[in-house]
Amino acid sequence: MLFVSLIRAQDDSPHVNISENCQQCHQTSEWKKIKFEHAKTGYELSGRHANVFCRDCHDLRDFAAINSNCFSCHTDIHQSNFGNECSECHNESGWDIFNAIEIHKNTILPNLGGKHLTLDCESCHIDQTISDFRQIQFDCSSCHINEYNQTLNPNHIALAFSKNCDNCHDVNVWSPAFFDHDNQYFPIYSGRHRGAWDICADCHVDQNNFAVFECIFCHEHRKSEMDDKHSDVGGYVYISSACYNCHPNGEE
Repeated sequence: MLFVSLIRAQDDSPHVNISENCQQCHQTSEWKKIKFEHAKTGYELSGRHANVFCRDCHDLRDFAAINSNCFSCHTDIHQSNFGNECSECHNESGWDIFNAIEIHKNTILPNLGGKHLTLDCESCHIDQTISDFRQIQFDCSSCHINEYNQTLNPNHIALAFSKNCDNCHDVNVWSPAFFDHDNQYFPIYSGRHRGAWDICADCHVDQNNFAVFECIFCHEHRKSEMDDKHSDVGGYVYISSACYNCHPNGEE
């Protein structure tokens, strides 16, 4: 009787091309409880793939007929602009979990880092996320033009500063900027003036003309005292440009 029942079960099997015994996949305690070791097929089910049902990917009539292409199960929201391997950017843990640093190494922004890592892709790839990321126009101002326009200390627009933010700013934080003031103009990040100022306007009182600077507004000098100290200095004048001519490194 048992033999006849087994034969009938095989005749009624929904699987056409599976020759193994039922117990290779099914458990006697519960028919729908599967114990098949999928890793033996060369495709280990991990992450979210571990929680899908067999029929979510397979046709029960022929398990071997499955297409291993990602898009046989997943809709390609990128419209084939990035090839056929979702795994180049995504992993089984979830669509939103990926190594952006590695992905960006072969792009026009190879050194993605700092606060850029905390952003969603859509923050930079505006209106391109579901089509083609490669269309992005990469320059700092494409994302940071508002910061550029609204900055008044110094006034970036009036002074025609470059819109390549990375000339002066770091990807980790906007302030302080790392403009090479020490080597190009006057040492303010080193020497006696290091830490002696807070904002550019402390010395550059005209935010529309950074060629103008003031020394005497910062230093607690009395004109009469400075006149006495410089009584033996030819051409001495109590103005900032004269201070700079004699003290180009900020030293006494």
